Amino acid sequence: MTVATDVEVYRYDPHGPWQHRTNENADRLPRQFVPQGTDLPRFSRSDLDRMARPLSQRPRATLGFQTLASRHQAGVVPAR
Repeated sequence: MTVATDVEVYRYDPHGPWQHRTNENADRLPRQFVPQGTDLPRFSRSDLDRMARPLSQRPRATLGFQTLASRHQAGVVPAR
């Protein structure tokens, strides 16, 4: 996915079980738009941006119920 979209993808550490739940939930969210096994290059950049918008505007408990969009606008990058 990183090669196809030029976006870094982070996975949880194999020995970090406290990271699993948050990461698995985040992995599941894009499946609302793109079924597993779908070839991403068939989507245009504007298609991917349209899919990402509702995900980045969703408040997250791990960010103090702020959104990813608001954190990025403020110049604060979420911790990995």
